[in-house]
Amino acid sequence: MGGPLSRLLADLVIENKIEAKIAAHPRWGPIWEWVQLIDDTLSVWEYEEIFLEFFEYLNNLHDSIKWTYEVEKDNKIAIFDILILRTDSGYSTTVYRKPAASDRYIHYTSAQAWKEKASAIRTLKARAYEYCSDEELLAEELSHLLQVFVGNGYPANTVWRILYQDNKGKNEVELDVSKSLYAPYHLTARRLVYSRRNSEVI
Repeated sequence: MGGPLSRLLADLVIENKIEAKIAAHPRWGPIWEWVQLIDDTLSVWEYEEIFLEFFEYLNNLHDSIKWTYEVEKDNKIAIFDILILRTDSGYSTTVYRKPAASDRYIHYTSAQAWKEKASAIRTLKARAYEYCSDEELLAEELSHLLQVFVGNGYPANTVWRILYQDNKGKNEVELDVSKSLYAPYHLTARRLVYSRRNSEVI
C-alpha cells in the first residue's frame, strides 16, 4: 500500500466516500454488508443478477475509484491470504497462496541469526493454526510447511520439531528489555561483553 499513511487514508476514503453512501441508499443500505480490509472486501449475495446491479452502482460512487470483482469458483474463493472452501455443512478455511508463490524464505545457509530463521517457521506455523478451520486442513498445511523449509535447506528433524513439538511461548517469562543493547548480527562479529563496572561495552 505504499507509505505508512496509505492504509489509514484508504480506510478513511472507503468509509466516508463509499460505505457512508451505500448505507444511506434506500435499496442497497438494508441488504448490503461486507467484510473490508483496506480496499479488499468480501460479501455474500443470494443472486448474481442483484450483485451485478449493486456492482454497477458501486462503480458510480466515486470518479477515481473503480472496483473489480471475483466470484466463487469450484466452491473456492480467496480473500486476503485466506482460502474459503464451501462444504456440504457450510464453510471451511485454510491458507491461500497465489499461483505465483515461490515458497522461498530465509535459506538455512544464509547469514542470518538462527532466531530469525526459526521465527520464520514459527510465524507460518502460527498462521496455519489461525487460518485452518479443521484438523485435516491444518495437517495438510503443516505438511506443506515441512516440505517448503526442507526445500530451503533446513534439516527435516529440526523443522519437524518446531512444527509439531515446539510449544515455546506458552510459559515464557516476560523480560525487561528497556536496558538492552541491540547490535546488527554478523557471522564473524565477536560477542559483546558488557562491563557493569564502568558501564561500557568492550
